[in-house]
Amino acid sequence: MEIWLFLHDSTGIHDNQHLCVHNDINADSTPPEAHIEIVEDSSFTDFVEFVGYQQTPTGKQDENGNWIMVDSPKYRVRLSDTGDTSIRFSSANSSDIGTGIGKFTWSVNGDGDNVQSYELPGSQVEWTYTFRNLTAGENTIMVELTVYDKRDQRNEEPTRVFFEVVGEMFGDAAPEVQFDSIATADGESFNGLESDIINITGTVVDNDASADCDVKVEASLDDLSIFDKSDGIKTAQKALGRFDWQEGLCDGDQYFLTLNISHKYLETEGNVGVIHIRLTEGAYVVDDQITLYTVPRSNEEQGGNEEGSGTLPLCCSLGIGHYC
Repeated sequence: MEIWLFLHDSTGIHDNQHLCVHNDINADSTPPEAHIEIVEDSSFTDFVEFVGYQQTPTGKQDENGNWIMVDSPKYRVRLSDTGDTSIRFSSANSSDIGTGIGKFTWSVNGDGDNVQSYELPGSQVEWTYTFRNLTAGENTIMVELTVYDKRDQRNEEPTRVFFEVVGEMFGDAAPEVQFDSIATADGESFNGLESDIINITGTVVDNDASADCDVKVEASLDDLSIFDKSDGIKTAQKALGRFDWQEGLCDGDQYFLTLNISHKYLETEGNVGVIHIRLTEGAYVVDDQITLYTVPRSNEEQGGNEEGSGTLPLCCSLGIGHYC
């Protein structure tokens, strides 16, 4: 817009001024650019992993009428033990060379029946979204950022991030237990035991990427129900030699469990007992058992034979770890 200003004084002297007025908002013809970053905090490190890219159309066509596609990053989100995972997003690297950024709009598509939309002022560059629902099959949740400048122009290229959401135990195979020996370390067969003490030993070899020390090994003589009883009852049974356990085991840790089977020996005939083994890793629990047989023992031998203890090498493998 142009303005002419004419000035006159009482003596007839005059002057004129020519002003050009520009509206900077209307002069801004360059749309903003949107950029999404995921804040790499502890939640990201523990529960999010990059899995590749997903193609989506830009809404434009090339000269041959084919839709122009764009590659958008794709992540896998694992829900925490609370059933949800919160991810922080940043739009700080979005830009506009004209009037500046006026507002951000974050939209979430695929997490529920409706598209969710969140509008933030241009000064607020961080936004948090909480994932709670698992995705099925090839379905994903799309998070899209739209940036508007102060002229209300929006970014031309779509800026999207895709997520597949899995449960807390994703990647953990169901536990399996294998025993590689049915004899004690000194060669005593389990179908003719003479020892009072049975030792169960091994080393934790955990191939899981997690550094959690959450492996527990328990052994019980004849009583399977004790695994679900209180620590007080377990401690009392441990004092009798009927139960033993170790917990908080990490990769490379050794465990040593001891059971007293002296009461299983009878004077005139052999006897049968069952050692129940329970391994616990995180939310996984696996039970197994070993049947043992004792030989008859005379009255003189009933006092016990501590020297003749046997050691059971036990090898157990779980889906994400190996215990032996």
